[in-house]
Amino acid sequence: MAENESKVPYKFDLSSFSRAKDKMIATNDTAYNGYRRTLRERLESIHREYTPEEVARIIDSGSLIEQQRLSRNYFYKDGYYKHIVTHYATLLKYMGLLIPNPSAGKNLSTPHIQKRYFSAIDLVEAMHLPTWLTNCA
Repeated sequence: MAENESKVPYKFDLSSFSRAKDKMIATNDTAYNGYRRTLRERLESIHREYTPEEVARIIDSGSLIEQQRLSRNYFYKDGYYKHIVTHYATLLKYMGLLIPNPSAGKNLSTPHIQKRYFSAIDLVEAMHLPTWLTNCA
């Protein structure tokens, strides 16, 4: 482009912007679902009352999402259910176990084997396995 040629400035208007925006953003009916609910409506939706028939249907259906929703509902609503879930999640005491296995004819008291063994122990301890695996469970 030569120096004396002038650039045509981009002309902005709301109608072209609105058309471009509608083409760029993929929306559906559930995109903003629940966005404008009141605090009371949101709190009521967190702790829903399920009938025994609904609970049986959700358990039998095998739908993981519905089962998670049901479990979370009772976890936050009922202290007894929360206690049981927490008890079973932390029941196991996860520990790291390091078993030395030197090559045939080698001894664990050799300095370079001891150094490798103690480095491995430090690594297992630094992983904080009991805390990390309890949180995973």
